Amino acid sequence: MSTPIKTLISLPRSGQIVIYLALEYYHHLMNLPYSYCEYYTCCNSYPCTKSSTAYHKTHDFMLDFEITPHDKYVFLYRDNILQQIEANFRLHCMMKNQIDNTNIKFDYTNEEIVNEFKNFIITYSKYYAKMYEKYIHQNKSNILKIEYEYHISNFNECFKTILMFFNIEINEDFIEQTRLYVKPVSTHKIDITDPYYNELYDFVQSQFCLHK
Repeated sequence: MSTPIKTLISLPRSGQIVIYLALEYYHHLMNLPYSYCEYYTCCNSYPCTKSSTAYHKTHDFMLDFEITPHDKYVFLYRDNILQQIEANFRLHCMMKNQIDNTNIKFDYTNEEIVNEFKNFIITYSKYYAKMYEKYIHQNKSNILKIEYEYHISNFNECFKTILMFFNIEINEDFIEQTRLYVKPVSTHKIDITDPYYNELYDFVQSQFCLHK
């Protein structure tokens, strides 16, 4: 039987880069070979044509990524749907305006920004709804679900779970060194205490309901 392909499937802005850097650093500490296929900037193939042992990345944008019984998948997501989409919206705006800072907190009391965000939600709500349905609402033993906020707050525990899932030897000291290296920190910029939160959350929910 061939070695299972290891894949990180993530909704955009779900901490995938933290996992990627953590795996790379941990493999270095353990003196283990490591390669990573970003697909979009690597070979545009699955599995990777450059390395048979690579970790793979996908956002499954076309919703056609095939889950096979033999391979292993880590799915990264945020439980809060509004925070999930809003994080990607900030990235979208930064790229559009060529600003290298995705940690800006937008003023959603500004009608123009709110309308742009709502249009973004309308455009991408089907993708998000189908991704949650495909990976969260189904229980498969070869898909490990990692929730963003919990992972950031409980890095060592979650990272250990990922290592065990991929059958990588555990070293508690190296896991702690990895945490210190990647410095996990939450990047959500919209909170339940914000005055516009309920309006935007209800809007997201209404769009998700259209695709159920």
